[in-house]
Amino acid sequence: MWKWYKIFSLNTLDTLNVPDYYLSVNLRGLGKQEIVIAKGFNVSVLFLGYWITPMLNNRNGFSVENKVSAYIDEENNLWVGYNENNM
Repeated sequence: MWKWYKIFSLNTLDTLNVPDYYLSVNLRGLGKQEIVIAKGFNVSVLFLGYWITPMLNNRNGFSVENKVSAYIDEENNLWVGYNENNM
């Protein structure tokens, strides 16, 4: 079962005009997490020790080893998630 968290509006990242952004968020079930969002040609996110690039090879909801995933919704919000069964 996947747990998902909406963590950040990428529109905000665009207005800040910075290559990366660090945030500390308290996620239900995971506690306090340090997350890094980096923007180059694509947006990547460091979540639970994994670098994830949604939209890599046009795959939104890209997952790493079926453990963690990231997704960008139609409103340009970044979501991260993890598979409870594989952690």
